[in-house]
Amino acid sequence: MLALVFAAVGCEHERSAPLADAGDAPPAAYAQVHDIFAKSCAYERCHSGAILGGGLPFAPATDYASVLIGVPACEYERFSRVEPGSPERSWLFIKLTAEVRGHDDPYADYILFDPAPDWNADERGCRDRTDDGTPLFGQRMPLTAPNMLPEAELEAVRAWIEAGARH
Repeated sequence: MLALVFAAVGCEHERSAPLADAGDAPPAAYAQVHDIFAKSCAYERCHSGAILGGGLPFAPATDYASVLIGVPACEYERFSRVEPGSPERSWLFIKLTAEVRGHDDPYADYILFDPAPDWNADERGCRDRTDDGTPLFGQRMPLTAPNMLPEAELEAVRAWIEAGARH
């Protein structure tokens, strides 16, 4: 239940964009990544429909690149959801690969992330916090843990970002 409350918190400024014309075929790497997101993220309870976890819309017919590339992350706005050429500064990739809090922690499965010391948690779009006020950075994705993306799919996402996130 708590996870649903946190997942419902979203950024206010994102909108879904329609896919490009069929004549504008996306690069093969983006097509593969798009398919990964469509099968792993575009569910009513996750990033499609009434609940848009982190304000990220992955509805059918959405050009995922338009809601990822260069868009500040809701949980840590100093990083873009996808920073072309930099998986380590792409919030999406962090959310897919980060270490998580242990099962004995009341916030188990939330990712471990150390923000910059001068970062102000009150200025971000998603304001999940622990009971003592410590900022939370959401759970590792996809939320179907422990059924995370296979290594080959994580590598495809990493390679797409590293190659410049062309679409």
